[in-house]
Amino acid sequence: MVMYEKWQSPDFIESNTTIQGIEVRDFAHFQKIYDSVEGRGITREGVFFEGLGVLVREGLIDVRLVSLFLYGEVKLFWEKWGPFLREQRVVENYPRAWIEGEFLYDRVMDYGRSHLQQK
Repeated sequence: MVMYEKWQSPDFIESNTTIQGIEVRDFAHFQKIYDSVEGRGITREGVFFEGLGVLVREGLIDVRLVSLFLYGEVKLFWEKWGPFLREQRVVENYPRAWIEGEFLYDRVMDYGRSHLQQK
């Protein structure tokens, strides 16, 4: 429940609302946003998902729990920001950047396809 409580904290709700409202044109635009005050929410949420990804990878938390609590949030975040975060890995020559968040996304989507009703 702690992960869900963290997600429902006022800081996370505010940053999520802010970053989901941002429209990004291209990677150069993403970089400007990422380095701005508004873009701090990308890092906040990305780091949160990175941490959950490590816990899932190491078997310390079942992907089922993450999926049941945060399926939509993981999906929305990675599908919006993932392409830019992948490109950031290349541009910054940091191949491990955001890798655990992407791992989490992949596992949550796998779980969703197998176990959650999709419409």
